[in-house]
Amino acid sequence: MDDTDLQSFGAHDPLNKIMKCGMFTNDQGDILIIHDQPIAQAVDWVEYRPSDQTFSLICENGFVQDLGIELDKKTKNNLSTGRDVKLAYIDHGTIQSVQTVNIIIQDY
Repeated sequence: MDDTDLQSFGAHDPLNKIMKCGMFTNDQGDILIIHDQPIAQAVDWVEYRPSDQTFSLICENGFVQDLGIELDKKTKNNLSTGRDVKLAYIDHGTIQSVQTVNIIIQDY
């Protein structure tokens, strides 16, 4: 199975390997992901799995893209109170678009 086959099953390189990105959270449950290029697929929701500490973008066509960043303890705690995530595309210091999507916390 090659990379093309994996992509057809929904596997992508982590977002941080494709573009600059980062996450900001607070203890009120606000979650912001910034990125410096448009995301190739339309994001439907995000999933956070505390068990394996993954944070993934789930696209409307079924593709799953891991954010690819390490989450510190405070961020993990903040994510557990989140209800939605804002995705902000910033180009040369200017916000180009902001999308709000739901977060699903797989805590099982």
